[in-house]
Amino acid sequence: DMVVYCTVCHEEISRETVTVPAIGHDWDAPTYEWAADNSTVTASHICKNDASHVETETVETTYTVVTEPTTEAEGLGRYTAVFQNSAFETQTKEVVLPKLEPTGYHIYVTNKTKAPSLATTSLNEETLYSGVVTFTVTCAKACVVAIDNGDGTYTKLDCTATESGEHSFTVTVTDADVTIVVALRGDANLDGKVSTPDATMVKQKYLGTAFAIDANLQALTADANMDGKISTVDATFIKQAYLGNYTIGW
Repeated sequence: DMVVYCTVCHEEISRETVTVPAIGHDWDAPTYEWAADNSTVTASHICKNDASHVETETVETTYTVVTEPTTEAEGLGRYTAVFQNSAFETQTKEVVLPKLEPTGYHIYVTNKTKAPSLATTSLNEETLYSGVVTFTVTCAKACVVAIDNGDGTYTKLDCTATESGEHSFTVTVTDADVTIVVALRGDANLDGKVSTPDATMVKQKYLGTAFAIDANLQALTADANMDGKISTVDATFIKQAYLGNYTIGW
């Protein structure tokens, strides 16, 4: 109420009710608080004219993967919070996704050519492989490529393609490391060269004399004509190859 008093006796002369318009809200800048697991965000702001006037809103976030992580690079994820109150702005938070742990197994190469530079493969012993793996072998001379089964036996891999001196092979990696053996075709004694001693050894094998070491692998290298058996024909091919009159094929 508005009251008027006498300036002399100070008695009340009149009283009038006056309506005072509301001041209204003058909101401070909003603040945003993220949950520890980024699942929710709470927005709030306070009226500058009356600190007891507070507006808050809590919303759940949505999560999206912006960039998938790989074994070579980190990825990026993003949380987004959208508010119904127009006074609160959409909030986002980006998080780094760690690199993926490599999975798979090693493929090791045992080079029986006695010269590492003679036969090279596209395999990397530090790489982890899984599933069907295709690799190449480069060598000026024909090679036998086989899986070492770890029990004294070997499984020969077939050459599936020949292109620009690179010969392609395929191996399946499932649940363990694999060892690939590369040896010169015709090198029956595995001394790293194809010569007359190999031809002699093949004849002995044909006559029933077993190879002294790595019998299965030697049998694979001794099959110079790739007909699946060891005979005097293989011995002849090996001898002719040593003399330069024949080229043993892959």
